[in-house]
Amino acid sequence: PRSYYGVLTKDMLVQGCSREKDPKHDKNILTPECAAAIFDVCVSENILHADFSVDVTLSRVDITKILDSTVPSLHMDEYSAKKEDVVDTILRSRYVNLYNLLKEHLTEESYL
Repeated sequence: PRSYYGVLTKDMLVQGCSREKDPKHDKNILTPECAAAIFDVCVSENILHADFSVDVTLSRVDITKILDSTVPSLHMDEYSAKKEDVVDTILRSRYVNLYNLLKEHLTEESYL
């Protein structure tokens, strides 16, 4: 199943996909409240399947358009400030389990 390769979690939206310390990402991406709101949008807008795996047919542009138009106004400023990291996290979650094993040894295309 798709979920074998990786699923999106609220914690990933808070912390990013990699648990390792990365000097350029020394703090959380989002607050837990904003992460929960974005996760809920991902569920309601079918970015996520029932098993919380990301729909692999959606591109960066598709996901960005959906989020730009549906993130609640209360969280829009925070989302907008971290949009690239948020979308990167959503996209990387598609193969996060493999990535955690192999890191940068493969390209995104190879992972997919």
